[in-house]
Amino acid sequence: MKVEIVYGDGRIGVFDTANLVAGQPFGRSCITAELVMRFDMADSEGICLDIHHHDIAEEADDADVPFADRCRGYRVCLAEAGELDGIESIVVDDRVVAWRQAGRFVDGVRFERAQRLWYSDSPNAGDNYKACSIYDYLEAARPDLRSDPEAICALFGYPVEAFVEARQAENAQPEEDEEV
Repeated sequence: MKVEIVYGDGRIGVFDTANLVAGQPFGRSCITAELVMRFDMADSEGICLDIHHHDIAEEADDADVPFADRCRGYRVCLAEAGELDGIESIVVDDRVVAWRQAGRFVDGVRFERAQRLWYSDSPNAGDNYKACSIYDYLEAARPDLRSDPEAICALFGYPVEAFVEARQAENAQPEEDEEV
């Protein structure tokens, strides 16, 4: 796993875990590493990566396929809580998993999923357009959520503030037949 944290001041922090799947960091019985990105503790601990490992059991039982033992590993802080305001985006294995819009992080993974489920327009459209289109679709398709913009936005990974900025940006776009 390769994690890139892009800061607004031009820095890019790059963390590469490719060498962690070798047995050296965990011992000879390690057969795989488990990497868990932790955004859920960002406000208190920062953005972290939990690194666990699965070891071959010392004594295999009589099962057809014995289970490897899951061993708790270590937590690596990729960006401290005090650095969060300076982060522009987070990229994991060339996939943007979060970006800052209107001062808040958009959940890129949830947004990708929402596009697969609820977006059928041009794949070349910008993210602001896609967010507005998904919002409009969900508002029409889910009458139970019409009066709850926060609930609608949560379904596609946008904080309300980020969505409001996206809508404003889209509304500022010239009409197709309008001269620029």
